[in-house]
Amino acid sequence: MTSSGVEASTSDSDGDADLAQLVEEVNRRLERGENVEEFLQRFPHDGPRMREMLPAMELLAALARDESQLERAAPSEFGETRSKATAACELQKLGDFRILREIGRGGMGVVYLAEQLSLNRPVALKILPLAAAIDSRQLQRFRNEVQAAALLQHQNIVPIYFVGSENGVHFYAMQYIDGCTLDDLVRQLGEEDCETIPLFSMARSPDGDSSDGRDVRDGSGSLGLSRSSSSVSRRYRYRRIAELFVQAADALDHAHRRGVLHRDVKPGNLMVDATGNLWIADFGLAKLESEVGVTVTGDVVGTLRYMSPEQSLAKRVVVDHRSDIYSLGATLYELLTLHPVFDGKDRQELFRQIAFEEPRSLRKTCPELPRELEIITLKTLEKNPEDRYETAKELAEDLRRYLAHLPISARRPTPIQRAVKWSRRHVGVAWTLAFAAATLSVALAIGATVVNESRRSVQAEKERAEQERILADYQRQEAVRQRNRARRNEYVSEMVAGQTQIENGNQAGLYVRLIDFLPLEGEDDVRVWEWYYLMSRCRPERFAIYGSNSPGAAWSPDGTLIGAPGAIWDVASRRCLHRFDTSFIG
Repeated sequence: MTSSGVEASTSDSDGDADLAQLVEEVNRRLERGENVEEFLQRFPHDGPRMREMLPAMELLAALARDESQLERAAPSEFGETRSKATAACELQKLGDFRILREIGRGGMGVVYLAEQLSLNRPVALKILPLAAAIDSRQLQRFRNEVQAAALLQHQNIVPIYFVGSENGVHFYAMQYIDGCTLDDLVRQLGEEDCETIPLFSMARSPDGDSSDGRDVRDGSGSLGLSRSSSSVSRRYRYRRIAELFVQAADALDHAHRRGVLHRDVKPGNLMVDATGNLWIADFGLAKLESEVGVTVTGDVVGTLRYMSPEQSLAKRVVVDHRSDIYSLGATLYELLTLHPVFDGKDRQELFRQIAFEEPRSLRKTCPELPRELEIITLKTLEKNPEDRYETAKELAEDLRRYLAHLPISARRPTPIQRAVKWSRRHVGVAWTLAFAAATLSVALAIGATVVNESRRSVQAEKERAEQERILADYQRQEAVRQRNRARRNEYVSEMVAGQTQIENGNQAGLYVRLIDFLPLEGEDDVRVWEWYYLMSRCRPERFAIYGSNSPGAAWSPDGTLIGAPGAIWDVASRRCLHRFDTSFIG
């Protein structure tokens, strides 16, 4: 938009704003049932124009009064009040349409359920409030909505049947969708078990399969949620949600390819009918890519909680179709987790969260959520448009891959990628951290040099100690080997002399020498067959005492004494040293 165009729209809007305030005041008085003629006489400049719009204002005020009666009716009076109010409403006609009741209200207009008399069919009739019709920019946006919707013919976009203006009331008729918004669905899922929500039993999977590959159609042919396992039900619910968003992404791709940006994708503008078909509605903030003039740079349009960072901050950059992809991702996030992506309590906090904070992990809130669905959702919510899906068609294709159990194209960001994204959003902090990191690196390098030198010194000391230990072990082992060689040599000499000692009757002395060759712990056993032979010749029962053998005799450890039954003998003198009474042994 040119600067002159901005100035013109700004100057025109001053007078429009005053007139809009006057219209709102007249509306309030009409809704209270007051006579406004006396009030209008106070405004000689705007009075004539107001009187021209008075019939339309009286019509809208009557509709508002009828709805108010329904809201204030006590339960016992509701039936009677409703019949009266409905009868009053049905008397209100707008061209070919008879208004039945209000079904929705927003910043860009009020939506009524109406009957198109000529075709005898229900329609949704959207009426632009008169106060908004006074504002040239609001009126242009209303026209843009009609123009944008008229350009689109898709099975998931609510079609427009008729556009008109009567008695100053601007309106258009569109297909009536008998269903609920995703906003209603989120609320229902938060209040009750998903198995009890009829919408899910009606939602039809493209492949007719449940999350585990088994058909879950009930007897009527509808897809049901009659599951005994709550975890299976949740996985089934996630698949049904993915199927709905395939339809939404296809519809957005259709709009984008025709140069239409929705700019207000949110749960309240996505509807699901009784057959499970999703519809995108309310193109009230739609923008044609070829359009200039309606939105001044710096305007924030849309619903803040679902806006992309570039849309919410009203940056002086092009806000393109990828902003709609972000908003659809925010809606998908909320339907999966039942929580908004960001839950700031005021506008400033929401602005900050959208611009600088990362969404909370979906799987921390919903541990059973499939990892692929989390990755797809987080890719749509990237801060940088370049990191999102390039088109809504790519998003739809990835969702279809997930539903078909095929690998998806989206990938979870690596730690390096996450660090780069963070630094883009926090440039000042990133430079500070970079400087601190450089300083720390230098300090660490110096410290590492000192530590490495110290480690080398300690390592050298350890190596010297290890070498000394190895040498000491070798010396100990060598000493043991020397002792064992000397012991073997001694053994050979003793065994040779042993036979001579037996022949000389010196069994006691031989016995003591043989005992010396019993191995101690850790010593080699040098004994072989001759030691056992000589030891057998030294058994004390073979030692003659008074000319006879003494069975049961035993040597003393030093070989100087023999203990025999009833006596102790000295070997050298062959003298009995002591006798015992053995008569009690029986």
